[in-house]
Amino acid sequence: MTESTKAKERDQDVPGSMAAFSRSPNEPQTHDKQPQRSECFMIRNFTLCRLLCRFFGCFLIQGLTPGSIRKAKVTLMTSYTLYAVAWVSAVAFFEGGAMANRVARSVRLGVEEHFDDTLSSVVNLIMMVEVATNVSCALLGSGRMLEFFKKCALYEKSSGFRPPVRRDVLRRRHWFLRLCVLAGGVGMYAVVASFYNRPRSDGIHRSSSTAYRLAASAAMAGYIFYDSIAYLFLRSTCGVLVWYLQAQRQALLWVKCAAAHATLSGKSHAAFLTMLISYTVHSSARFFELAFVSQCLRDEVRVQHLKA
Repeated sequence: MTESTKAKERDQDVPGSMAAFSRSPNEPQTHDKQPQRSECFMIRNFTLCRLLCRFFGCFLIQGLTPGSIRKAKVTLMTSYTLYAVAWVSAVAFFEGGAMANRVARSVRLGVEEHFDDTLSSVVNLIMMVEVATNVSCALLGSGRMLEFFKKCALYEKSSGFRPPVRRDVLRRRHWFLRLCVLAGGVGMYAVVASFYNRPRSDGIHRSSSTAYRLAASAAMAGYIFYDSIAYLFLRSTCGVLVWYLQAQRQALLWVKCAAAHATLSGKSHAAFLTMLISYTVHSSARFFELAFVSQCLRDEVRVQHLKA
């Protein structure tokens, strides 16, 4: 076996962009057996959340697809903006009106006798503040969100990031917790929807038309979704950041091994050794920065869980 054949076999084992460092300058580059995908794994993992946010009128980024990140842009003066305003206004009208009716009823009939309505109004008020915060961050932070996705696509392209296989992705997901979240949301929606569609003895919703009840049920669905925006965003992005960190750790290990081999063998040129050391520093800095970002996201989720 010749030296060039051995070099080619070593190149096939090096992940990502590290294969470019182990090739000889005069050696022709060959195509890998598994071609790199041009799609951004972060955006592809965010597809379901993006579609839901787009449907409920809280996602102003247009054209965000895994294969065409350059065409994505934040749009304001479009018909979708009116659609988003209609959704937010409907949620504010129906949920705010329901809370105002409960508060007025508690004050009129006495707080002591209707403590359950008063407590429900306080909980609903806290949820409305959280919903308003989530919607404001989703709409006003569209520019920074688009910049984040562009940086993710640039990172995957420049580092040669290979998306994990579907089996590894499914293995990492906490299905029991996700089913609990889904069951809780569906159960809460079913209870409130039945409340809207059932006439009560005190006169509330007795004279409501069918269209009003359907609109109120749809607004309640949007209300529950707006309350879960932060969870959906963090769940879709933090998992991919973990894969980024693992890829950086593997690439960093290859670079360190190559640098150690070049230093001990004494057959490499000074320029090649300098390039390896520079890339080691570069990869280490990116690795630690992503680690800090991931830790900050974890801390924010923990604080939000403690406050809840």
